[in-house]
Amino acid sequence: STLTSDRDFHLWCVGQSSKKMALDFGFQRTLTPFGHPENAVSLFNTIIQNDQGPFLYVRGKHVQFDMAKALSEKGFDVDQMIVYETLLNQDLWSEIDYFFLRSGNKGVTFYSQKTAHAFIEYMKSRPDFNTDKGCFPLAFSREIGCLIQPFFKEDAIIESTTPRLIATLKRKFFNVRLCNVE
Repeated sequence: STLTSDRDFHLWCVGQSSKKMALDFGFQRTLTPFGHPENAVSLFNTIIQNDQGPFLYVRGKHVQFDMAKALSEKGFDVDQMIVYETLLNQDLWSEIDYFFLRSGNKGVTFYSQKTAHAFIEYMKSRPDFNTDKGCFPLAFSREIGCLIQPFFKEDAIIESTTPRLIATLKRKFFNVRLCNVE
């Protein structure tokens, strides 16, 4: 937001968090049609000519999907700007303790590899801690599922979008058949 005072251009946001941040900074034309960054690359490749100028990819230091590389492979000129780094907040680990000590939890969702790595650090700090209370690990990619699987007895439920994850959970726990969910 410090690069330009112009707030009247399309700002493509990969997720709802980045969209909220953009809106907080005064951008009005934010779009989040993706579900997953790979979908953004496909959409850009379909609707934007790669000779229309460079993309500015604003991101965190650690990313799960290298969008700059994927866009570059499609012929786009991509500049990158790293604007934040996520750090572990070990002060919140007591909340994880509380979650796993309660009974009746159905699942824990891992949205990113960074979150999965934070969970692994948490588990390493508590070698005698047991997460097996009928709790399913939920992951948004196979890579994330593989990272967290060793800490759970139940198989990870892996889906690429929130609607797919919800549909899978409904089928698994409530024996509900859903239509038009992919």
